[in-house]
Amino acid sequence: MKTKLMLLGLLALCSATHLSAGKLDFSNQGIEDDERASYTEATSITRLAKRVKIMEPAEREDIDSLDLSANLLSDQGLREIIDKVLPLLPNLREIDFTYTVITPKALGDVFSLLRRYPNLQYINLWGNGVSDAISDFLEAREGEEDIKTLVRTKVIAYPKSLVQAGATPRLPRALSTVPEW
Repeated sequence: MKTKLMLLGLLALCSATHLSAGKLDFSNQGIEDDERASYTEATSITRLAKRVKIMEPAEREDIDSLDLSANLLSDQGLREIIDKVLPLLPNLREIDFTYTVITPKALGDVFSLLRRYPNLQYINLWGNGVSDAISDFLEAREGEEDIKTLVRTKVIAYPKSLVQAGATPRLPRALSTVPEW
């Protein structure tokens, strides 16, 4: 009986995966870091990693976009995503962390992705209140021109006030179009 319930749960996880044309969409799915999820009914990062892991390897290789927007990831959740989920998706070009709960303390982790995953073209951090901290982070990186260039050209982060006011934010120079998230 327990095995049947586990199989039904696994099937439910598989059917809840939102995959279309190379985009894995887990936006607004109540995903939280493992510790916080243990106290709530939210989906943990470990459970999310299991969803991805049970996919066919060829299917995972075709995924080039991961949308985790509008989840309560936090800095710890971000680290768990980096450790448990991203290694399963080697060809990512876009990651959307819009309106998660990432703070300026986690910017080093976010920016390390740019070095670890050279195919990444965009990391979207809109609505996390980190845009001002990005400038401070870059100023503190004397002699690290490579990471400064990567951040300036591949990270999208605008103040919540700009987005809420309906203003059209200016894209970094290297980006001529808004990515389709």
